[in-house]
Amino acid sequence: SYTRAINIQEHRTGSLFTKKTQAKDISEKESSKRIKGLHPSQSPYAFNCFHYIHQNPVRAGLVEKMDDWEFSSFGEFTLKYDREIINIELAREVVGFDAENFRDQSNNMLNDEDVEGIW
Repeated sequence: SYTRAINIQEHRTGSLFTKKTQAKDISEKESSKRIKGLHPSQSPYAFNCFHYIHQNPVRAGLVEKMDDWEFSSFGEFTLKYDREIINIELAREVVGFDAENFRDQSNNMLNDEDVEGIW
């Protein structure tokens, strides 16, 4: 109700405390860097974004291991949870990982250059 009242008063819409987000097509963005194990048709940019999302709680110091962050899809990809919220096959197709090397690829922390390339 507070947000609605402020929005009416200020003649605006949307959230008051978060910045607006944008959707990006991560499958098309080019990267000069090739990643070992990715097929040339797969996007290194999508790969980095995907792993950045899972690594972010560790990078932020919220948990020690990606498995410990219960709000992540990481647990579904490692088959720790079966919430059926995500489309694992679509992610495999777009990102370019397979079940056998997912955990190894995920545990290779992205360097600062990789993370800066996301934005």
